[in-house]
Amino acid sequence: MRTIVDPVFGTLLWRGRWIGNVQVPLLGRNGEIRVSDAALSADGRDCWTQFLERQGQLSTGVERALFRYLQTHREILEGAWAFIGQPLPGSVTHASEIWTVVRPVDPVWLNILEDGAPIINLQCDADWDEEHGLELSFCGNRIGVASGGMHWLDHDHYTLDGKPVARGV
Repeated sequence: MRTIVDPVFGTLLWRGRWIGNVQVPLLGRNGEIRVSDAALSADGRDCWTQFLERQGQLSTGVERALFRYLQTHREILEGAWAFIGQPLPGSVTHASEIWTVVRPVDPVWLNILEDGAPIINLQCDADWDEEHGLELSFCGNRIGVASGGMHWLDHDHYTLDGKPVARGV
């Protein structure tokens, strides 16, 4: 197996993409990162470095974005749970409570979008969707939130401080 030592990501092992172990502040611990070949570039490294530098701003913004996402989609989620005769699990009343119902999990992905922009994806378990969970994405100055596995264009977008952004803007 091939290994490299990257100046930003440290030691990476090739297994169809580059895999390493990095500090992920949103996880509160070290976590696995998977970096596509295309993202192992100056743009990909800059994206990751900015992501780490913005952790203070991002943690509050992510809480707000996740809370707004849950509020926006609550009626649909409640309807889906009512269909099986159950109440919506994971009810929260304030953004600061969101981590009681959403839990980030490994791995963190760094990829390149079709337009060449680097994007960081972080999968999360969500009490209301055990099968798909949630996906948090970070691209440029935007946070994206969607049901797990959705494309960046299908995410609800928020500013870094958690304010909604209209689609196409």
